[in-house]
Amino acid sequence: MFVALPSYSQPKQIALLSKEIVTKCTAAYGHTLCITATGALYSWGSGHGLLGLSDARPRLTPTAVELLKGVEIIDIACGYDHSLALNSVGNVYSWGNGGYGQLGQVSKEATRAALRERVALNECHTDAA
Repeated sequence: MFVALPSYSQPKQIALLSKEIVTKCTAAYGHTLCITATGALYSWGSGHGLLGLSDARPRLTPTAVELLKGVEIIDIACGYDHSLALNSVGNVYSWGNGGYGQLGQVSKEATRAALRERVALNECHTDAA
């Protein structure tokens, strides 16, 4: 069931973050991330695994990313359907859709196998045309 949610043409404060000191926000097609002065990470939006909340459900309000609780996040980035976070000691965390290797989480062998499969699929598609 689709529920029409309000859109705003003028800036409106995000009430759930009003008690936090937000140091950075970033957004992509359907999701948003914010980090606070204490390094806490919040996410909200379309879900589909983009939010780092261990499920694919959408969140309509900022929700703490509990899996990174206690990890001081200092920078964040959103791609079209994936997210990245950098912590204070230089570790990078990634989550979301990794269909093109954008998460950096697969071995070289898995990457080669996926590329071979894509090439084979493309050749089949080209032959059928």
